[in-house]
Amino acid sequence: MNEALRSDLKRGLNSINIVLDNPTQLGIDADQSKTGEVGKDGLSISGVRKMQVLFKDIDLTNQPINISGGFHHFQSHFFYSLCK
Repeated sequence: MNEALRSDLKRGLNSINIVLDNPTQLGIDADQSKTGEVGKDGLSISGVRKMQVLFKDIDLTNQPINISGGFHHFQSHFFYSLCK
């Protein structure tokens, strides 16, 4: 996902939009989810480390980030502080 995101940003994408899978929306760890639910209809994020991997080598200070799926929309400065 990181490589695809970086490629899209190089091509001119001006914001990062992420849709979360159902287990992530419900706060269920991927290891505890029902078979077939992880990654279905969205991205699975089970913790801060997964966010660090997702945003590796991406300058979050210049990219608005929208996350859909049970959370309010966050701005990049929040995630930047988490991923330091």
